[in-house]
Amino acid sequence: MTKIKHDAKFYLVSKLPFFANLSENEIQLIANSCRLVEFERNEVLYIKNEVDKNLYILLSGTALIYDEIEDEGILKEEPVEVLRRGDILGLVSFLNKEPRSFFCRAITELRAIKFEHNTLRKLIDKIPYLALQFSLFLSKRIRDLRTKEIYHQPNSVIGFISFLREEKFQDLLEQLYNNFKNNTKQKIKYFPKGLDISGTQKNSECLSFADFNELDETINKLCRNYNHVLIPIKLEDLKANLQLEKYFDIIYIFTHEEETPSDFRDFFENAEYPDLYKLFSIGVNIKTEFLKNRIRILTKEIMGNRVGISFGGGAALGLAQIGIIQVLEESNILLDAISGTSIGAVIGGLWAAGISGKQMEEICSEFDSAFKMIKLVDISVPKQGILSGKNVLQFLETHLQDIAFNELKIPFRAVACDITTRTEIVIKTGKVSESIRASAAIPGVFAPIQVEDKILVDGGVVNPLPVSVLSAEGIKKIIAINSMPSSNTLMKSDLSQNPNFFDIMVNSLYSLQYRIAKYAANDADVYMNPILPKSSRYQFYRAKEFIELGRQTMLNYLDEVKNLLKENS
Repeated sequence: MTKIKHDAKFYLVSKLPFFANLSENEIQLIANSCRLVEFERNEVLYIKNEVDKNLYILLSGTALIYDEIEDEGILKEEPVEVLRRGDILGLVSFLNKEPRSFFCRAITELRAIKFEHNTLRKLIDKIPYLALQFSLFLSKRIRDLRTKEIYHQPNSVIGFISFLREEKFQDLLEQLYNNFKNNTKQKIKYFPKGLDISGTQKNSECLSFADFNELDETINKLCRNYNHVLIPIKLEDLKANLQLEKYFDIIYIFTHEEETPSDFRDFFENAEYPDLYKLFSIGVNIKTEFLKNRIRILTKEIMGNRVGISFGGGAALGLAQIGIIQVLEESNILLDAISGTSIGAVIGGLWAAGISGKQMEEICSEFDSAFKMIKLVDISVPKQGILSGKNVLQFLETHLQDIAFNELKIPFRAVACDITTRTEIVIKTGKVSESIRASAAIPGVFAPIQVEDKILVDGGVVNPLPVSVLSAEGIKKIIAINSMPSSNTLMKSDLSQNPNFFDIMVNSLYSLQYRIAKYAANDADVYMNPILPKSSRYQFYRAKEFIELGRQTMLNYLDEVKNLLKENS
């Protein structure tokens, strides 16, 4: 076990969902009270029956909780639970000062924050909210213990509120339920007619109860027998009986709107548990095949086993990402979320819109010479950038039309930077083409995009490899593609020996971005950095070479990706 320098602790602690609602001062206090530690692959964190006064919260990597059983005189591991980013190790033993009930070791290289018992006790006295968080975590664990397969299967009660036509809503829920039945061994209970508060409809299609004591008993019984309980809810029932909220782990709002529906906004703003609600937004023009895929992904979200991919910036070097996509498609590997920055937003956005890797390669053939690249150049008076970016936006709109985020085949997040506040902006609503244009607006090269009071430039300024964007949405298994070259790789490139102003500016920016991206990659399960030797970020006309490099890189990592997906099955 090795110590890590403490200069990044505040940032790391602030990104954990467990501390999401704390103030900056409270987060700083926590950062000052913990230690950052790393464990090598297969290194043991603690052993069974030892008294360990430390508590760990995982920052990255994967840990295995296991027991040892004797089989014909040989000790063998009996897996109990796999824990990942944001999970807590050893809470019960920590609180009760009891010996550990199981063994724990790192499956991958692992990073965690570590609290000593006395230090954390003092911290809870100063920040009572932590006691509540630990209590909620513990109560969830106790409720899960009622199921036989707690450590291998999640357990949740899911509610659904609809702002769609009744027939459409029922059809989507039926698809969701069928996805569960056909793709998992988990036990699902579905109540198509929802709740019956009066308790008069005693049938298998309705969850009936006469009072909340009865509901409490019924929900507990359901959780003992099923991994997931799916219940449609009438908004009027929820408004009339706010106590209903506490019986659900999450409530999805089915809507055509990209933000909280206006009919729900007043209620949502005054809700006691606003974090309980999550939008499932589908555009009115979404293709049927895209909607089916979105329902498949929603099923995986509820099961907690989505796999996402993060595409980084790197200009022409990022075209290798197309080759990676091609191999994924040829291998029938379906992913559940995409985040992208700069060229990664371009490629990720096109893929999310249903444009295949082969189609992207055909699009690249439009620019198979430096001369043909001129069609994207629109010189402007360099007040905010050398190029206006209008031709790039027109190019994107040719392929994406007016498709909105909630009409995509795969959920997609584009990352930009608000240059006025120097903050990361994650774009997930509006026209996809405009969000990509903002994410790829290299400062000084392209004019920024102004959205309301924000001035947006290339997301690589703040997050060149947006793994954290996927993590923030609860995705724990992530493939990361870093298209930024290291300083060593740059030295081997064919860049001019006499760099001009543009080279100096962009090279300086990319040098910083590579370091940030490499750091972000620590939170990914599979990491690739395909860089073509003796190439530069301007050489879009070498698309075939970049794409082939991406294909070969993905083939080298294919087994690793398949193993990642196998863990999710």
